[in-house]
Amino acid sequence: MKYCYLIDAGYLLGAGSEAIKGARVRRANVEIVDPSIGLIPFLKRLGHRVFPDKSLLRIYWYDGISGKVTEEQQKINNTPNIRFRPSLDGQLGINHAMDRDIESLSAEGRVDSFLVISGDGGVAGALQRAQDRGVTVALVSIGSQNNQSTLLLKEVDTRIVVEGKDLTDAIKITLNTSSDVDEDT
Repeated sequence: MKYCYLIDAGYLLGAGSEAIKGARVRRANVEIVDPSIGLIPFLKRLGHRVFPDKSLLRIYWYDGISGKVTEEQQKINNTPNIRFRPSLDGQLGINHAMDRDIESLSAEGRVDSFLVISGDGGVAGALQRAQDRGVTVALVSIGSQNNQSTLLLKEVDTRIVVEGKDLTDAIKITLNTSSDVDEDT
């Protein structure tokens, strides 16, 4: 049997920076360490912990773009076993792309489990329909217990909490001034 990751990059990087630094850091100051060295090994270890008898089909990476793919997004796109799903429509576009993949993967029986890294409840309906097909849904919570939609939390079979120390090999934060910390969150 197989599982796959569904990762909302905004949640991973935003909640990850907050878990590491104690405050949310502006996206421009947060980057993914070389995916093959930091991110992929972390995800594989976590996946094996949650689903020890399953193999990883692939990682779906959902991220917003502002007309042009960034260098970091290009690195993600070029990493084997990751499917980069860019969105020009912000969170709504990310939710639509996640919904489409959840529906397709679960309806075709390609996976029997999802590992979801997201905070948005917009995909809860698609996850519920996948569960109706027998798919197990595990939700990864990063740091704070209050940074995910209650709707999303209600629709998962299990929840795994990841702390900032778990992410330091995968996420790099560069702070030049105190203004690099996002005080609005």
